[in-house]
Amino acid sequence: MSAPAALPAQKKEAKLMNPSGSKTDKKSKYTGWLSRVYNVQKNKITPELRKKMKARAEVTQRLTRNTRKCNKLKLFSKQSNKAWSVGYSKIKKAQVEAKSSGRRASFTRIAEKELGVMNQLQRQLSEDEDDNTMARYDDIAASEAAEEVDQSEIAEILRELEREPADDEETKTKFALYETFLQTVEHIRKETFTFWGDAKQDFEGNSRGQVERTLKGIDNPDNMMVDFDGPRWFVHGMTCKAQSNRDKITGALQMIQDKLKLLSGQDSCPICLDAFEAKPATLKGIIAEAKLEKFEKQITEAKNIDPKKLLANADKDATDTFWVEIAKATGLKPGHLQRLKRAAATAAAAAAPKPVHVLACCHKVCKECWDNYAQMNRRSKCPLCRSDDFLQDMAQEFEGLQGAGAVPAPALPQPPRVIPISPASPPTGLAGGRVRGPVSK
Repeated sequence: MSAPAALPAQKKEAKLMNPSGSKTDKKSKYTGWLSRVYNVQKNKITPELRKKMKARAEVTQRLTRNTRKCNKLKLFSKQSNKAWSVGYSKIKKAQVEAKSSGRRASFTRIAEKELGVMNQLQRQLSEDEDDNTMARYDDIAASEAAEEVDQSEIAEILRELEREPADDEETKTKFALYETFLQTVEHIRKETFTFWGDAKQDFEGNSRGQVERTLKGIDNPDNMMVDFDGPRWFVHGMTCKAQSNRDKITGALQMIQDKLKLLSGQDSCPICLDAFEAKPATLKGIIAEAKLEKFEKQITEAKNIDPKKLLANADKDATDTFWVEIAKATGLKPGHLQRLKRAAATAAAAAAPKPVHVLACCHKVCKECWDNYAQMNRRSKCPLCRSDDFLQDMAQEFEGLQGAGAVPAPALPQPPRVIPISPASPPTGLAGGRVRGPVSK
């Protein structure tokens, strides 16, 4: 006879008991997290607070999207500059190789790849990318470093452009590099002004004025004029202006990026409400955690003792030189020293920044919460964008596991204890004696 099918609650319990062939460790961690988060969501987040969180989330989302756009423009500016400089470097290399071999240099299609890169950048600048695609611009530091061009290299290229080439193919290739570079800079300039038109609503006062003055300087008529006097090739002066404008645009984007970073800080997880960056540990807090308040004076007055050192040495054995010196300086007994050491270890764990998971919608949650929520529901939703769905998921999961006995029921407030008093005997005091005083009729 086949065994009866498991009930839904029993299935849930079985899944959690053995999610990957392991025993109850993962289950206890998961249920512990679920109980903690469920109580936080139910007891600490009022409707008014949730409304404020959603309003703030909308602003944060917009700021994060604008930060990504700003990063994209700044990265493309550097990539165009890199392509331009690599193209000229290839021409110079061809000249050196031709001179050493005694053959005529060929410049046909020599910078084709670099021209293609800049044309591709122009096309991508005009494309609207969704949040999932734009997420690749969250951290562009490594990409920017790879695209950086040394100023001495740019100066050398500009010096060589002072002389007009004698070879028609070389002239055509160098002009094509300049022309495509200029077109790319113009595309970046146009997209920068369009981007600022959308982003400036979140800037106020001096912050907004500073950016607008910088952008206005890019379109200054004097900044656009090219001096064609002298024996230099006209492409030299035009390239100098294109480079100058690119530098100004990149500088403006860097300014906007820095300000957006300050504006868009989401400092806590919307699921557990824990801060992403914990507050620095204090000596008083460590003493309180160790329950050593009566020794506070002798600990705080001891030499060479501060929270940073305690946290840095929390994982060392009590026989280590650091803790031996602490014991001498404070006069703490071994048991008290162990309590101080454990409190320092707790503070060190709490002070570590929480790993963050950035969602496609630009909101952030701590990695622990997101990993657990994803275990609960593979189609996990942003707790800010779709808070009602998120809360429903949490309630269903908690109540299902509660019914299966996997999580304890929340403690209910107990009514005050009432001790019945017999009307035949007078009330007595704590020691059993009669209560003195007037008795109301």
